Amino acid sequence: LVEPVVSLTKGPNPLIDGANRTIAATCSAATGKPAAEIDWEGGLGEMESSSTLFPNETVTVVSQYMIVPTRFARGRRITCIVRHPALEKELRYPHVLDIQYAPEVSVTGYDGNWFIGRENVQLRCNADANPLPMEFMWTRLDGQWPEGLLSVNNTLQFSSPLTYNYTGTYICKVTNSLGQRSDQKTIYIL
Repeated sequence: LVEPVVSLTKGPNPLIDGANRTIAATCSAATGKPAAEIDWEGGLGEMESSSTLFPNETVTVVSQYMIVPTRFARGRRITCIVRHPALEKELRYPHVLDIQYAPEVSVTGYDGNWFIGRENVQLRCNADANPLPMEFMWTRLDGQWPEGLLSVNNTLQFSSPLTYNYTGTYICKVTNSLGQRSDQKTIYIL
């Protein structure tokens, strides 16, 4: 019996949301005798395995775990499991998926009750993206920017008491290296 040399490597390319089938990870059990058996746990994709037989009768088994990347799989774990007669117990190699995606954006903070003279209100731009960093940009649909509007990172602060001037549609655009997405909220001052 010859014990295999086992290794797990992540796929050669980044896993990007919406891409076609991609190698998430490769598990190899090299120069074992007899051939090792490789399985995967994770339930997200499928495996493709191949083996190479050497003149000294050892065998290298290589198994690729293929997935169609979706952002919902970010942080999910897949595990390569190797079994071989020379091993006392199965070897388990976990791998956490890192899926990249453009920002998902939503604007919150408006409760429908913004009245003349109300103070200390703000809109918040909530975004989830990978990779970071994200860049936030606030604009208003009609291009106007009344005095007292203060854009600070992901919040838009209304630093003066509210007036009718603040009625309008506010847009938050969020950008990371994979793209730009936006959301908007229409504010009515009562």
